[in-house]
Amino acid sequence: MISGAPVSVKDYGAVGDGLVDDTLAIQAALNSGSEHIVFPDGHYLISSGLTVSTSGNLFLDGMGSKISAASQSMDKMLTILSTGAAKLVEVKNFHLSGSNLASVGIFVELTSNTLSKLVVQNNIVEGFNNGGVTRSTYGIRVDALGIESVVIDGNIVQDVNRTSVAPGSIASVGIGVYELKYGLVISKNKISNITSPVGDADADGIQIFSYNRLLSEHQTASPIITQNYFYNCKGRFVKLQSANGVVSQNRFEIEDYAVSGSFDFVDLQTGGGIVSDNTAFYKPVAGEGTSASFVTMNPRDYATQENQYIVSNNSLVIEGEMFAFAFSYPVGVTNATIKVSDNIVSSDSSDFFVKDFMVLNLTEDTQFMDLSVNNNQINYLGVGGLFAFYQDCWDTVSDPVTGPLIADIFKLSLVQNSCRVGDANIDLIETDLGPTTGEPPYLKHLMIRGNSNFADSQVFAKGVDVQALPDGTQFYFSTDNTPSGGLVNAPVGFERYVMVERIGDSWCRLSYIDGSKVALFRFDVTPAGFSYTSTTALTF
Repeated sequence: MISGAPVSVKDYGAVGDGLVDDTLAIQAALNSGSEHIVFPDGHYLISSGLTVSTSGNLFLDGMGSKISAASQSMDKMLTILSTGAAKLVEVKNFHLSGSNLASVGIFVELTSNTLSKLVVQNNIVEGFNNGGVTRSTYGIRVDALGIESVVIDGNIVQDVNRTSVAPGSIASVGIGVYELKYGLVISKNKISNITSPVGDADADGIQIFSYNRLLSEHQTASPIITQNYFYNCKGRFVKLQSANGVVSQNRFEIEDYAVSGSFDFVDLQTGGGIVSDNTAFYKPVAGEGTSASFVTMNPRDYATQENQYIVSNNSLVIEGEMFAFAFSYPVGVTNATIKVSDNIVSSDSSDFFVKDFMVLNLTEDTQFMDLSVNNNQINYLGVGGLFAFYQDCWDTVSDPVTGPLIADIFKLSLVQNSCRVGDANIDLIETDLGPTTGEPPYLKHLMIRGNSNFADSQVFAKGVDVQALPDGTQFYFSTDNTPSGGLVNAPVGFERYVMVERIGDSWCRLSYIDGSKVALFRFDVTPAGFSYTSTTALTF
C-alpha cells in the first residue's frame, strides 16, 4: 500500500504549459522522498532525464499528462531506481514523447534487495531514437533481477527507431525485460513501428532475456505475452531467451512494411514454449521477407529438462512469400518434443505462399526428437512441402553410417493436414534440396495418415518395417527395395507405391502410383522372421 498524501510536481514549481522547461521542478518533486507523486494535467518539457530513487514503495501517476524531451539529446527520459526491499512500484498514466531526442522512455532498475511487484500500466511512450549515439533504444525497459512479479499492461509504445546501428550490439525495442528470474506478464499493449534504418539488426516489439541466459544452469523464467496488438516491427514481434514462455491471443500485423531478411513473428530461443491462439496478417513490401517464419523454435539448454514446444490454433493470412510457418534449429540441446497442430494459413492467391510449412534441423548429437504436424490447413504451399529437413542437416539424415542412428531417435507424425494446391508437386516431405551424399533420408518412425491434396508426394523411406506400423497408418514413399531405399518386410512386385496402409493385425494394402492397382499382402510371424503368405494384385 502507498502511504501519505500525494505530492504534485506543481507544488515544486512545475508549470506544464508546453513552453517552460520544467526539468528542475519535476526533479525536485522526485527528490522529495514521497511515495506518491502526481503530474496534474499539462504538457511538461524536460531538457535532461528524470530520475527517482526509492528504498520503499513508489506510485508515480502521470494523470494523462504529456512529458516531452526538448532542446537536446538525452539517454533515458524517466528512470526509476529501487534500492530497498519495496513491496510495490507503480508507473501509470504518463504520455512520454522522446521527440526523437531521447533513447529510452521508461527505465526501471533494481539495484539491491527485492521488489515484490512492479506495475507499468496505461502509459503512452513514443518517438525514441539514439541520435547517432551507439546505444539501444527502448519505449519501456525493465532490468528485472530481484523483482518477483512484473506486470506491463495497457501501454501504447510506438515509433522506436535508431540512426546509429551496430548489428548484434544495439537494438530498437518496444518493450524490453532483462535479467528476468521470476514472473512476467505483458498484456493488452499496442506496440507499433519498431524499426532500424539499415541491415538486419534487432528491431523487436518485445524482447525478453532471462537471468544468466547464456549459462547451462536451469532457468526459472516463464514469461506470458498475451492479448497484445503488434504492428510493423522490422526484426521480430517477439524474441524470448528464457526457460519457457507463452505467446497467446495476440494480434500481429505487417502492412506494406520492409521487414528484415529473416523476420520472425515469434522467436523462441528458449528451453520450451507455447505459441497459441494468435492471429496474424503478413503483407511485406514486395520482394521483402521471403526468409520469414511465423515461429522459430531454437531449443536451448536454458531449461535442460523441458524442451517441449507447442504451436497450435494460430491463424495466419499472407499476402507475400514466406520461408516457413514453423522452423526449428536446436542449439546446444540433444532432445526436444515439438507439436504443430490446428493452425490455419490462408491467402487469396497462389502468388502468396509458404514455401515449407515445417522445417527441422537435426544435429549428429541428437538423442531424441519427436515431431508432430497434425490437423493444419494451408491454402498454398510453394515449391517445398509440408515437412522439410533444413539443408545443413542433409548429411546427418542421409549418411549411410549416421542415418540409422538418426532414424532410431527421430519420430515424425504428419496426420490430417490439408492443402488447397494451386499446382502439382507439393510434397508431404520435401526432398528437392537433395542429400549431398546421394543417399535418401533414413526415416524409420513414421505416422503419416489422412493428408489431403498433396500431389505425388514422395517420402524416401528406408528401414521402415511395415509390421511395426499401427493400424490405419498411411504414408507415401518411393522404393525399389534396394539398399538405397525401401521397406523392411515389403512385398516384391511393385517398384513404386503411392501409399501403404496397415489395415489389420496381419494385412497391409499398397496402392500403385497411378492408382490403377492395389496390392493386398499378409505377413505372419515365423521362426525366420516375417514372411508374406499371400500377395494379390487387383485392377480397378
